[in-house]
Amino acid sequence: MNWSNVDRARSAESMFSVKTATSNHFGEEAWYASLRASLEFWHEGVVSQCSDLIDPPIYLSATFPAEYRSAQLLAQPMFGSAYAAYTRYLMVQRVCDTLGLDMDSATMATSMGITRKDVILWAGAVEGTFANHRKVIRRAEELRHCLARMPSLTSRQAALRHSLVTFATSPSTHIAINVDDRAPELRWTHVQLTLALSLADQQT
Repeated sequence: MNWSNVDRARSAESMFSVKTATSNHFGEEAWYASLRASLEFWHEGVVSQCSDLIDPPIYLSATFPAEYRSAQLLAQPMFGSAYAAYTRYLMVQRVCDTLGLDMDSATMATSMGITRKDVILWAGAVEGTFANHRKVIRRAEELRHCLARMPSLTSRQAALRHSLVTFATSPSTHIAINVDDRAPELRWTHVQLTLALSLADQQT
């Protein structure tokens, strides 16, 4: 709703002129009811205008401080391209789920005007690159959950599960670990992650 100065003036004028029209017939109670209705209409217009002024990055950073911190930590050189993309995907997924956004919809928006693209850019990813990596990361997440439910694992399956758990662990947790004890998977490229998933598919 876009309100011009004329609209506001007319609304204010009608808000108080209503008393004259109603008090003669219905008294003060009817006037207050009309006033409340006018104020609600006015408030709706103000909220709509404020929504148009919301800055997505500022709003998302304030609403999701933990995810914002993780996005900043991904700039550390210790994190390879695969881990960074994986973490950003999980981050976008959590934020979209919380906001009620469909991860597969590019046009859906919240009442504040936040879209999936806003979340992706805020997380530090590029929309096209994010889409390219999404299929691989979704497959990795499915496999991670599948391995977690299995009562027993082969040595290769156990190693893969360990690698995928590493990818699903937050950057702050990895940074807190001694440098010599950090998992080598943190430096993996997308090719290495894809290869590990391909080998897992061959075993199933």
